[in-house]
Amino acid sequence: MTVGNYTEVLGTPEPESLTALDLEIVYGLAGDDLLSPDDTVQGVTTRTPPIFVGGTGADRYTLLSDSVMVILDAGSSTGDVLNASGISLDGSSFAEIEGRHLFITDVNARQSVYIFNWEDETNRLETFEFAGGTIAYDDLAQNLRDRGDDFRNFSWNDPGVGFDSATGLTDDGIEDAIDDLLNRALELENIVGTNPSLDIDGDGRLLPTVDGILAQRFIGGGRGDALINGLPLETLGGERQTAAALEGFLEGIEFLDVDGDGRLLPTVDGILAQRFIGGGRGDALINGLPLETLGGERQIAAALESFLTPFLPSV
Repeated sequence: MTVGNYTEVLGTPEPESLTALDLEIVYGLAGDDLLSPDDTVQGVTTRTPPIFVGGTGADRYTLLSDSVMVILDAGSSTGDVLNASGISLDGSSFAEIEGRHLFITDVNARQSVYIFNWEDETNRLETFEFAGGTIAYDDLAQNLRDRGDDFRNFSWNDPGVGFDSATGLTDDGIEDAIDDLLNRALELENIVGTNPSLDIDGDGRLLPTVDGILAQRFIGGGRGDALINGLPLETLGGERQTAAALEGFLEGIEFLDVDGDGRLLPTVDGILAQRFIGGGRGDALINGLPLETLGGERQIAAALESFLTPFLPSV
């Protein structure tokens, strides 16, 4: 699942540095992450900005010069920081959108940032590093409230406030999209943090001739020798080399119902899993499969890829 016309970029549960281009959503997931626009993304007037969804951990968001970014911290954790060296408390413009989101811009530094749900305890940033120094969330919130009518509140429908139509985020649909981002962040942390990957035999490699065949056989009811016959599991040296170990690993795994229609069909879910493991994307993933007829949650390639990507093994 994604929102609008954005492409998902997934982090890992470990601390890491992640960047994003326009029309990309970065989910940092757990870990103390460093998050910033790619240095090729420039132009404070862009209306297709990258979106950064931080997870559990002390995340640091860095706003580059001549750039714009969107922040939604979904981690319910402390220690999150916005570093925006071109923003100043006295010289930059601060406003709210729908009484829920903070928008900051500075025309001289050519920096802009949207912070979704900025006052919500589960989504707020604790520290803001501005040009004039560092200010804590409580002090910033009080400063802005003390401005009275000078701290204006806008609607997404007001001219120049919403995003470009290329994002697929309509003025009337942005609030729902933000809720979708929060739900997706929670889903991804649960998947990546606890669920197994498509590396079914656990050898650290994704092989259509092994992992793909295992997925298709298991979905088709293959157990015991019928699951492993002819596969070089011992030679590959993975964590799971016996039928019993593989069956225990695969039992009840979410990704097996790939199209989300509530059934495990080797002629659909099995083929999708094997194709995806083999690198099939777009039409190469879905050609010839009756996905629309089956009526599952995921009927198009983009939805299927978004669902399966979190199960790719970490490199």
